[in-house]
Amino acid sequence: MKTHYRRGGLGDSIVKNRLIEVLEQLLVPIQKKRQSLDRSSVKKILQQGQEKALAKAATTLQKVRQAMGICYLS
Repeated sequence: MKTHYRRGGLGDSIVKNRLIEVLEQLLVPIQKKRQSLDRSSVKKILQQGQEKALAKAATTLQKVRQAMGICYLS
């Protein structure tokens, strides 16, 4: 398609329609997974992600403070 498009004769609408087809195929498994989840499952997943992110951020922030020499006692 790329060569045909560059050479001419392949319109934008054809390329866009093909892109839509590919994206829809790509999204089907994601949409099915989303439909299978309930609110409590999603909330639990988000909470677990938040806990991991906070722990990682705290570690990184401590390393930054040590590197900058701004370690305060609390």
